[in-house]
Amino acid sequence: MSQAPLNASRRPNPVTEVPVRWVLTAIALLFLTLFLVVPLVAVFYQALSKGVGFYLESLADPDALSAIKR
Repeated sequence: MSQAPLNASRRPNPVTEVPVRWVLTAIALLFLTLFLVVPLVAVFYQALSKGVGFYLESLADPDALSAIKR
């Protein structure tokens, strides 16, 4: 059984090229930013828009406590 040597001439994998890896990494980070970070910031912005004190007072509301305990 003959096997080709490990360093046989093959076309290089384009994904292993440095610029391609940088572009793919940038696309992945952009995706994470758009679909995870931006909505999370928007939720916290809305939740804390009246201040942290108001947010903490809202957690002491009986309806909120009932919802949290379930």
